[in-house]
Amino acid sequence: QYKDNPLSEHKQLTAHEATLRWKDTNLENGRFEPEVSYAQRSKDKSYGLKLDYESTLGQAKLHINRFETENKSGTVYTGNSSTNIVSIGKDWFFGGAENQSSGILVDLRDAPESSRFQVKIDQQLQTIVKGGKNNFVPLRPYEEYIFSLKPYSDELLQYQQNERHISLYPGNIVRQIFEVNQIIVLVGRLINEKGEPLAYYAIDNALGFGSTDAQGWFQIEVLSGTEYLTINKKG
Repeated sequence: QYKDNPLSEHKQLTAHEATLRWKDTNLENGRFEPEVSYAQRSKDKSYGLKLDYESTLGQAKLHINRFETENKSGTVYTGNSSTNIVSIGKDWFFGGAENQSSGILVDLRDAPESSRFQVKIDQQLQTIVKGGKNNFVPLRPYEEYIFSLKPYSDELLQYQQNERHISLYPGNIVRQIFEVNQIIVLVGRLINEKGEPLAYYAIDNALGFGSTDAQGWFQIEVLSGTEYLTINKKG
């Protein structure tokens, strides 16, 4: 008499799983992390898609799961989002994904609007801030931080690059003001009224050392808004 062996049948079951995850941390002010998954056990299948995004504006998650069995199939959607709003005087800011009651206000209103800076906290990249405006960086209270600013754009800029030590407490917003000037590279030639080159002239109001060569040519850096050059004959 023949009987089916349940164990023998069980051994014939197959299972397959695959997951593809990608993490993009090069976004200017956030992190995007998608994930695609697939699983099969015998005749049952499931598909998954996860989209996680986090930035200074807040965080959002969307998860989609599709399942298929012999008896039924369906799709499950789940998602959530959150943000924080911080008011500092007349200014309003989104406080990012984490609910923090303290932070640093990076004042870059004097910086060119096209400029971008990396905010580093304890030598680690925290976020990217923009010139021409105030930028709020939420941080945990009851901590002491080492704060610094580094250029993120290709522009040449002059600003205070020193590290600053900041202590935060609940409800404490520390304003950090930066005077930022754009640096312009000038290439030219100095000549007199007769068209003769002014050789070896010093350019006094250039950043650093500036002078002409034997043919009157020069390359110097000046601050944006410089209206004229002051020159003097060397020696």
